[in-house]
Amino acid sequence: MRNLWKFIAGSVVVGTATYSLVKYFAGGVCNCPTRLDGLLVIITGANSGIGKALAIELAKRGANLILACRNVKKGLQTKTEILEKVENRSIKIYVKHLDLCSIKSISEFADIIKLEFKELFALVNNAGVFYHPQQLTEDGFDVTFQTNYLGPFVLTHLLIPHLDKQVHARVINVASEAHRMVNVYDLKAITTCQKEFRSHFIAYGVSKLALILFTKELAKKLLYTNVIINAVNPGNVETPIYRHFPALSSPWLFALQKPLRLIVVKSPKQGCQTLLHALLTSNRSTGQYYSDCKLSLASPIASSDKIAKEYYEMQEEWISPDDKVFKRLISLGEWGLKPFEYSIVKLNILDCPNELLLFNNVYVTLGDNDGELGRLLDICVCTMNLKEKAEFRITVGLEEVFAVIELVELEFRGFIFQWSAKQKFEMALMHKEKGAMFFAEKNQLEAGHRFNKALKLLCSIPINVQVTPEFIDNVSTEEIKLLKAKLYNNLSSCYFREKVYSLVIPLCLKVLASDCNNVKALYKLGVAYENDKNFEKAFEALSKAMELEPHNKACAEHLAIVNLNLKKANVKVNDMMKKMFISK
Repeated sequence: MRNLWKFIAGSVVVGTATYSLVKYFAGGVCNCPTRLDGLLVIITGANSGIGKALAIELAKRGANLILACRNVKKGLQTKTEILEKVENRSIKIYVKHLDLCSIKSISEFADIIKLEFKELFALVNNAGVFYHPQQLTEDGFDVTFQTNYLGPFVLTHLLIPHLDKQVHARVINVASEAHRMVNVYDLKAITTCQKEFRSHFIAYGVSKLALILFTKELAKKLLYTNVIINAVNPGNVETPIYRHFPALSSPWLFALQKPLRLIVVKSPKQGCQTLLHALLTSNRSTGQYYSDCKLSLASPIASSDKIAKEYYEMQEEWISPDDKVFKRLISLGEWGLKPFEYSIVKLNILDCPNELLLFNNVYVTLGDNDGELGRLLDICVCTMNLKEKAEFRITVGLEEVFAVIELVELEFRGFIFQWSAKQKFEMALMHKEKGAMFFAEKNQLEAGHRFNKALKLLCSIPINVQVTPEFIDNVSTEEIKLLKAKLYNNLSSCYFREKVYSLVIPLCLKVLASDCNNVKALYKLGVAYENDKNFEKAFEALSKAMELEPHNKACAEHLAIVNLNLKKANVKVNDMMKKMFISK
């Protein structure tokens, strides 16, 4: 009997201790009664983990949601799950594509939000990666750095004007206690050099420290607006973010750790409580760090006003991936009002060489400038916002050009993917004509750039290859195909003049696929094969060209050379065969 009581007492002690530990690690619970009926909230990374749990909690409080996901299919599944769990059928849930590893995707997402929705109550920058293998994005940044910090940095700035329309709008940046693991050296080293290998833990810690510093400094800049911005630590939560972490990526190790994780790791619902509190609280504090549903102190580095200001200003400098353009911001413009290819802009250019004065105080179509300097100027302007002023260092060849540029006026002509087939076709024709002018002047480089731009536009016109329509937006599909073939032929001529025969061959084959009797393409293809020592294919192409144009002297000369080389090759083969089969 005594042993039984000992067992019962021990069980009670162990049970109480376990319960206390579970409650301790579960953290705070949001008790705010506030509802968000009809208010719109964007959650990035909303198709799993904390983002999904937060979406469910907000839907229960009447909020309309935008689930910003890289995988739209999973986002739609999440939407269905949320609607099944929430009794309120009046809420609206939208699923939008967003890839934080692409500045282009972020910009397109922000434009769609501003176009489709009048007001926005909150942006929750929740999406993130942990222990991701080192890999650079299409923008030239480390995946961890861009997903966890740079992407939210850009997205937040693009949506600030929209958030400012709503009273007490919120921006929530999901941070982590991992920000305490890194120092200022790590912060600056990773920020300035994305290609150098770093510990995955350090890379993650830096991205979260950067996010808190950004929160702190931006809060000061938004002090007299309607936008409140705070960083939130959700704690250690059971989410797919650990999928790259070796200790948890192994199924059997994962299973062994399950009992311990049930005690010390939060569920997604528990993990989203502090985010929920930061969204619902009546406390109007901004630039703060929340943990366990209350204001908390970040690390000394993250709490430093000086470091926050310096780091924020570092982001106002921009270096192109090829290091040809360096930008230093002088004064902020209107965030979100950004030019893209084919936008019409007016520039005020100061302290610059005479070549750049050609673009000063005149209307310029981005993407229509010729010469390396003109194309680099396009890159410069595409990094700016309306009314922004910045200093640029542009490397042209071996020389450096300095200029102060202000974007004075902007006429946005829509994204290219939004253009009609007719607009694309007409612009492609314009590029072809200018390319032909450059080619006549023996300027193959500029001609090639123009032909490439025209092809890019035509290739973006969607044509159903199974059931090809006769017309697309009043443009004949036959005309589109014909213009494509001409451009491939023109581009091959540029490479032919420069004797880049390896690129001549595929381009001529594209021409011949739609026009098998094109003599010019056959001739260039034959000469290219000749230089590639592929005499049989050269003979085939040149022979066909001679059949079509019997008096083509250039073709006849090359065919004679090819015939001679084929004879030599046959002699060599015969000699080899004799040596192999005729005994001495």
